[in-house]
Amino acid sequence: MLLIQNNSSSESFARDEKAYKKFSKDVKRIIKEILKKEERRQKEEEKESK
Repeated sequence: MLLIQNNSSSESFARDEKAYKKFSKDVKRIIKEILKKEERRQKEEEKESK
């Protein structure tokens, strides 16, 4: 969870939370892409080794 030092206004918190959600969504997307590439690479290696 995010630690927000300046939580004097709920607007600031909401903005930070929105940015955090977008960031974590991007991170998840990037991880998925990396896993897909790795999976493809492994399949290619299996084909070549046969």
